Amino acid sequence: MKRSHALFFSVVALALAVPSSAQIGSFLHSLVGDNKVYNERPVPPPVIPPKDSALKYVQFLALGDFGTGGDAQKEVAAAMAKKATEEPVTFIMSTGDNIYERGVSSVTDPQWNEKFEGIYAEPSLHVPFYAVLGNHDYGRDTEAQIEYTAVSSHWKMPDYYYTFRIPVDDSTAIQFFCIDTTPMAKVDPSGVPTLPESSPIRRQAQWLDSTLAASNARWKIVVGHHTIFSGGDHGDNPGLQALLVPIMKTHRVDVYLCGHDHDLQLIGPIDGITYVVSGAGGKRRDTTWRDNTLFAATNYGFNFFRVSARDMLIEYLDRSDTVRFAYQIVK
Repeated sequence: MKRSHALFFSVVALALAVPSSAQIGSFLHSLVGDNKVYNERPVPPPVIPPKDSALKYVQFLALGDFGTGGDAQKEVAAAMAKKATEEPVTFIMSTGDNIYERGVSSVTDPQWNEKFEGIYAEPSLHVPFYAVLGNHDYGRDTEAQIEYTAVSSHWKMPDYYYTFRIPVDDSTAIQFFCIDTTPMAKVDPSGVPTLPESSPIRRQAQWLDSTLAASNARWKIVVGHHTIFSGGDHGDNPGLQALLVPIMKTHRVDVYLCGHDHDLQLIGPIDGITYVVSGAGGKRRDTTWRDNTLFAATNYGFNFFRVSARDMLIEYLDRSDTVRFAYQIVK
């Protein structure tokens, strides 16, 4: 065969075998190795307090930035399934970026099976999967992620922002306030006081304010995609600090749970609010410790929550299902 012909067929073969973005990412990570945690400080071995037989508990998992369809997402999902088999969970909470890189085009988009249904298929994970939108979910049809609630047996996203309550015992509940931070993430902090009443950003902030005010839940968790405080690549968000923190402080929110930075972090409490970053469900990135950081890690993972009327336990697990850190909030 002539050299030019051999070159032609080699190029054709390469063109027919173009790797996916997930495969490219896995290959690059194999070259550069694990991501780093900078300014890392020693943390004590995780101490998991035993359950009190006199109390009732609600358990759930949290993860974000997962929907790649790649090996890392599958590894994290397997670890989640193992954890949920050992410690059954009532539901799973997503912090957004559910389908990379640009969301879905419809409720029948094949990505639903490739990056969600087919990956979280183990029986221990077949529980309600509540989700919020991330910035990568805005590339195609965001409404399709809301509409998919009526199609899937466990996907739950009834609107762009919504609330739900989970009873813990006869007199105790956890209430979740799920918000859409993408429209708010680039707000100018100096312009927050003068946002017009008709602004979608103002309307969502007012909804959060009034819904929190009406809540009598013992535990209040606000879930969004974007970080408010973070030592990761995206860092602090001054606009969200100006827009959301005063509302959360006023109504004594316990936890702000988010993703966006592809790592795991625990920051705070700051003015009584604990900030949990859970954005390592399928992607990873360097991170660092900052003021008020209690824990930071990279290279994939998720969170496990155990909540009673008395306390909230937050575990940080890596993709091998190893508990790396545990933190307890006592009421």
